[in-house]
Amino acid sequence: MADPCDNMADEIVQFVDGALPSNRIDKVQGHLKTCPGCGACYDRLMRDSHDLAGFVGSLDDVVARIETQVTEKLNSNSYKQYVSVRRQTMSRDFLKMTLAAGVIILAVIIGRGYFTMRDKGDEVIVAEEPAKIQEPEVIGDNVQDTVVADAGKTEDDTVVAGAGLDVLGTPGEGMAALPIELPKPMFVGTPTNIKVENLMKPRGKPRPPFYAPAGCVNLAAGKVVASTDELPIIGEIDMITDGDKEAADGSYVELGPFQQHITVDLDKECEIYAVLIWHYHKQARVYFDVIAQTADDADFITNVKTLFNNDIDNTAGLGIGKDMHYIETSEGKLINGKGTKARYVRLYSNGSNANDLNNYIEIEIWGKPAE
Repeated sequence: MADPCDNMADEIVQFVDGALPSNRIDKVQGHLKTCPGCGACYDRLMRDSHDLAGFVGSLDDVVARIETQVTEKLNSNSYKQYVSVRRQTMSRDFLKMTLAAGVIILAVIIGRGYFTMRDKGDEVIVAEEPAKIQEPEVIGDNVQDTVVADAGKTEDDTVVAGAGLDVLGTPGEGMAALPIELPKPMFVGTPTNIKVENLMKPRGKPRPPFYAPAGCVNLAAGKVVASTDELPIIGEIDMITDGDKEAADGSYVELGPFQQHITVDLDKECEIYAVLIWHYHKQARVYFDVIAQTADDADFITNVKTLFNNDIDNTAGLGIGKDMHYIETSEGKLINGKGTKARYVRLYSNGSNANDLNNYIEIEIWGKPAE
């Protein structure tokens, strides 16, 4: 194919771009009709220009969809609540920093006065420091090894409670250990004191196998999940039953602040023997007002049963719970399903000791279709 004339190449490009001076258009058009090389160059440039315009046009649709999603997110109640909470939190943090600075300045002034008096030979009377009340303290390299001082009974006291130790949770005829696969422990950061009322003492060793009737499977795998927050701050709702239990970024869902709940539809009535919840095990956290319920209908009106409730002050309005708060670990929280027959499982939470937001990494519901 012939190349365009050297003295016409720039003018052909300007002609395609619509930037050619009007007094040159007729000359270029006449040349294109008589020169095969320049005519072929013009055709190629026009095709490329058309293809580029089509690509840019497709980007307009993508940008429009993104703008719509961002607008919906910004206008959602959960996001507005989150912004409000963050503003309040930042205000509280600023106040704490101001008070801390004031205490430090006061301590310096008192210290200087003390040493001045001592140097003059005056007697200084130092009041005896009152005895400190021991608070629950988390100790260990990761949450699997934590020990909470004076925190009461351990989780082993409740794993098999409810249906009789000789029936559910322990070995027996027709029973089999649930084949639960645990994620890698990922406790990150320096352990801190966890000051939470009614806190369960971690067992300090691996959870024993949980036995249920042979043939149980994870009924929640891939099932549809509904949420009170339809537009999570992080992640997507369907990640809660996607099988990924790791605590890495991109594996968890973050719902809005305050009380939220999720509901799993098992498609049909099933016998439920265990419910496992992984909220967020990257840090040692305690989630509040954790409630697990089952029902025959999605509105939770018919045959509603409560499997677990640690709402100690009835914040959720579902009754005062008698279960204890617990520290998140990579083992997840195992709740005895007691063989309850239901189609729907609902899980509540109301923030954690870290912040007012609600997280889920994964949930599993072990059982089998009802006979």
